[in-house]
Amino acid sequence: PLWKKMITGENKDRSRLFAVIGVLTTAGGITASFFTDSRTLQMFLYGILG
Repeated sequence: PLWKKMITGENKDRSRLFAVIGVLTTAGGITASFFTDSRTLQMFLYGILG
């Protein structure tokens, strides 16, 4: 499988995998901080629900 090839494969593939994980983690952190800010969340919900 592809993920096994990435883990046991070349360093280039491994660094690419870690880059993807890092981007996802960063995006998750930004999203979490965005939603934990209650004022931003209220404006976001107000924008959706109108």
